[in-house]
Amino acid sequence: GALGGNPFIVYAMAYSLAVGAAAALGTLMVRLGPWRGLRLAARLTARAFLPLAIADDERAAAKMPLPFGMAIAAGALIHLVELRVGA
Repeated sequence: GALGGNPFIVYAMAYSLAVGAAAALGTLMVRLGPWRGLRLAARLTARAFLPLAIADDERAAAKMPLPFGMAIAAGALIHLVELRVGA
């Protein structure tokens, strides 16, 4: 907010969400393998909206730390660059 006020926050957080989602998916795919990581990401996303059961091994994988702080910083940086370039 100190960098550009309220409008800056909205766009920076939108970019942070996109970067964070990509980082989370990439982390799951690297740690679990491409297909298992995609499957777990799909099940966790569906579980946010539907009452689905999750297996114990998937529960442990879902507790892996993900670098969302870096996504917030990247989102703010992307929006700063966008403002400077004039896109």
